Amino acid sequence: MNNQDSLDKLVNIKGNRHGLVFYFNTKEANFQELSVALEEKLLSSGDFFQGAKYFISEDSDFSDKEEAVIYQILEKYNLHKGVIPAKKEPQDPPNSETAYYRLAGSQALFFTRSFRSGQSIQAEGDVVILGDVNNGAEIISSGSIVVAGSCQGILHAGFPANRENYIIVLALGPSQLRIGDITAYLPKGKTATGPEMALCQGEDLQVLPYNSQQLATLFQAQSV
Repeated sequence: MNNQDSLDKLVNIKGNRHGLVFYFNTKEANFQELSVALEEKLLSSGDFFQGAKYFISEDSDFSDKEEAVIYQILEKYNLHKGVIPAKKEPQDPPNSETAYYRLAGSQALFFTRSFRSGQSIQAEGDVVILGDVNNGAEIISSGSIVVAGSCQGILHAGFPANRENYIIVLALGPSQLRIGDITAYLPKGKTATGPEMALCQGEDLQVLPYNSQQLATLFQAQSV
């Protein structure tokens, strides 16, 4: 197990619609070890998380004094403590028999940066990345994934087993794509040919040139 794996075992970071949630493995390490692991993980990430909102998992069960130390470390790396907003009453969708649409998920995450090798995120809901996903980076989402950049890493939409999601990439290179429980490996030497989309069709994951009409038809079929 390398150092990164050891850090991930002690401190895990997941994203949701409110920001980044930090999970601490208090069963396998004491507070001192966890605080050191957090510092190393943030240091190795450079400015990747800078400016993000953060939350500490309730499962961590830290004392007030320990929690204050964690806050101090996180704010040292320019993360900001988040506040979960009050829930809004849902609004009725437009009354139109001819407009096919899917309501934007309230748990969509937007990243305006690239993912380097060794960096990963696991998110609840859709993920939109305005940047690149480089070789060795991994994006896992319970919803769909859109990458407005190049991708040579690992994308897993519909985690763990929802085949109705999709992946759209502006410049898709050699990558591993997964939707639900179906995986496709794009070989070395693959070059980007323009925007492409990955969809599950039957038992296969197909990578096709991006076609907004085909995607709209898919939404229409799923809404019936």
